[in-house]
Amino acid sequence: MKSRDSIRLILYVSVFVLSCSPAFSQQPSETATVHLKFVDSRGEDLGVGTVTLFQDGNAANFAGRFKNNVAADVPFGSYHLKAFQQNFYTAERITRVYQREVWAVIQLTIGQEGGPLLYHLAGTLTSSASSPGHFWIRAQGLYSDVIVDGQADKDGKFEIAGLPAGTYILSTRDGENRILNIRSIIVPPEGQKGIVIPLEIRAQ
Repeated sequence: MKSRDSIRLILYVSVFVLSCSPAFSQQPSETATVHLKFVDSRGEDLGVGTVTLFQDGNAANFAGRFKNNVAADVPFGSYHLKAFQQNFYTAERITRVYQREVWAVIQLTIGQEGGPLLYHLAGTLTSSASSPGHFWIRAQGLYSDVIVDGQADKDGKFEIAGLPAGTYILSTRDGENRILNIRSIIVPPEGQKGIVIPLEIRAQ
């Protein structure tokens, strides 16, 4: 019995020593400094914004840490961000914080009665590439999280509707997901009248 008790005591002491060693002790979580840059639809800097929510999956809100668009000691993770400026709509996005210095460029849209004005791309796609399926066109916000897809018909006609003002990356791909054309577009273009924007895409 004494021998068995001695073995138990040795095991308990060993576990205690190991748990106190650096290899087994809990490591501090990694943290980052998060920088926010607020821009208008054309990418111009708007200055300091107000962060109302910066919440992780555990419902911890770090919005109060932001001073002049910068928050320090933010634990690594994914965060739901809400921010605004006076006379602008609140912007929302998911911000991934997994490096020591994190930058997030966020587009703010000017507040308008009845909601933001939405634009409509209507155009023609011409391509020398053969494809077993349809051609797809995607407008993806450069500074916003807006993504709208369209499909060209057999005559190359396509429409992409519901785009708020902003800068977009317009990509064209074929039925085999080969990228045929990438370009940037500002919505609305300088001097644009009306909400329908004519567009021609020439893809290789």
